[in-house]
Amino acid sequence: MIPGVRRTAKPVTSPALKALMAACRKRIFRENEPVVPKTNHWGRPFPLRREANLSWRYHSRILKRLPAPIPDRELEKLDKFTTGVESPVPPKRTNIIQQPSAELDRSETRRVTGRFKRRMYQKLLSEIPVLEFENSRYKATWRDEKLRNLNDGSKFMDAFEGLDAQGRLIDPKSFHNT
Repeated sequence: MIPGVRRTAKPVTSPALKALMAACRKRIFRENEPVVPKTNHWGRPFPLRREANLSWRYHSRILKRLPAPIPDRELEKLDKFTTGVESPVPPKRTNIIQQPSAELDRSETRRVTGRFKRRMYQKLLSEIPVLEFENSRYKATWRDEKLRNLNDGSKFMDAFEGLDAQGRLIDPKSFHNT
């Protein structure tokens, strides 16, 4: 921006980061660039130093809010946790608490079942962007969009064949004769 002043240079974004920002544009923020006015309050041109500060502040705010993609190996592991094929192994504790705390209210605790864990892993997977490199370009997508495309209801409608509106089994003889 200001010639010879390194601190006023615009922040550099890699192609992978640009793809991730484009995918998150509607979910997290609206614009890829900060809105910089042409003039200040007095009608003078907007100061270049202030413009640089705005762009750096905006860039750092976006980086803080941007979810990080994780490696494919970790995604596969989370997929296994989600389907219940594999369960996570918690780390070993060094200090084991022998007596429960008297301050803990049992009405506020939740029983952690296998179903609850799978749902939490599904929720976690839906919030993780997937960054792929294809055709010499980066492409970022959301995990829940991929699952939504795979699980359209038309494939599973035959599972309800032979049931009435209340879910009761229709007489097989009358069902096949019609």
